[in-house]
Amino acid sequence: MRSGNLHYRAEEVGDALGLPGAGILAWLTDDQLHPPMLDDEEMWRDGDRWGPGAREYVSELALLAGVRPGTRVLDVGCGLCGPARLLVDRFEATVTAISNSGTHVATSRTLNDRSPRHRGSISVHYVDGPGTWPDRPVDVAWSLNMLYQVPDHREMYGRVSDLLVPAGRLLMDDWMATDLMTESDLRSFGHHFQYRNLARISRVESELVDAGFYPAVHVVDRGEVGRGPMRRHFEPVMTSHFLPRLLARWPDGDGAGVSGRRMVRDFLDAVNLTLDLYSSGKLTYRTVVAVKR
Repeated sequence: MRSGNLHYRAEEVGDALGLPGAGILAWLTDDQLHPPMLDDEEMWRDGDRWGPGAREYVSELALLAGVRPGTRVLDVGCGLCGPARLLVDRFEATVTAISNSGTHVATSRTLNDRSPRHRGSISVHYVDGPGTWPDRPVDVAWSLNMLYQVPDHREMYGRVSDLLVPAGRLLMDDWMATDLMTESDLRSFGHHFQYRNLARISRVESELVDAGFYPAVHVVDRGEVGRGPMRRHFEPVMTSHFLPRLLARWPDGDGAGVSGRRMVRDFLDAVNLTLDLYSSGKLTYRTVVAVKR
């Protein structure tokens, strides 16, 4: 995995909420850093429910992956370990968490150290190349909304397969491109999100099989969320609910170099691009579970 240190910085936006490296996502979903892809109209229309919705979504994914007490989980691209802490608290799992962001690793360790249970059940590792992956076996591996940062998906699947026990499960939950996605679309995506390595629906199955997995045992397409309630409510809620909070912290013209209004506008531009791609059939969002052979 390439370094994420330029993508996630210890800037003051996340730090204002005690979550360095989270950026504006800290204001939307706390320590989860991933979209709550629930087909829930009421959740999407209420910004106060986005953080709890993201946690509910992680619990749904954990059940789909078969996580239960004692399950050893590898969290690939762990963010701030919000999902990892939930796996410990709700499912009594143990987690090996890896990230290519030094800021995320540092913040994760700080947050985990606040609880003896988290400190004892989650180990966090900085991974910046093949030789830095941990080598402890796991029962379940997952990655949440981070494949677009990985330049070689096949290599990542192979490394995950090497760590999984026989019949271990890999869950991926991510944006996935259809064959309608063009090079121009990918350039636009990369402009907004820095990375552009979207998983391709037409390749995921064969890449997993080549890496040592059976064909997927579960595929859940959640693109309707992006075409439905998320599209209807994301911009109005960002404008009415989150913009006032960010403006109160970073008002226009205060000379600090950070603008709440600019942050919201830039974030809306990025998310609206994905919503347009959902609507045009070029992008969807899928949960895929595969079992190691």
